[in-house]
Amino acid sequence: IEPVKRMQRNMGCVPGLVVQLALADFLTFGHFRTHVRDMGKLYEARRDCLADALMVRCGRYLAPDVPEGGIQMPVYLTERLLSADVTDLALVARLEEMGVEASPLSALFWSGDQSPRQGLFLGYAASDEAEIVNGVDAIAHCLHAIAP
Repeated sequence: IEPVKRMQRNMGCVPGLVVQLALADFLTFGHFRTHVRDMGKLYEARRDCLADALMVRCGRYLAPDVPEGGIQMPVYLTERLLSADVTDLALVARLEEMGVEASPLSALFWSGDQSPRQGLFLGYAASDEAEIVNGVDAIAHCLHAIAP
């Protein structure tokens, strides 16, 4: 605790007493645990919505790797796209033009003996289910244009 206290003091990051007391009550009375549980259920529903929408609308083009938890999902390009010489970098650029945010998996991939896997890294925490479905529809539209 002492090193953290010194760091906070030296950086001027000490929260006010009222904030500290409110946080203490939030933790003491179980509100944080409840919040984490509720957010876990919310993120699970959003994850499932994203996975289902991707399978229905983009299953020929993308293969989701559905995580057990978290707030982001890797989605791999299928052979249909790879054989059409589509790269995740090009796909992300096209999606960005349509207002869909995604990260290319190849930029995040590291291996000493393999080529980078091609795919997208999609976040779902900040979007409700309607936004997720709209985003997947935009992805599907883009994919159909690239590799009909």
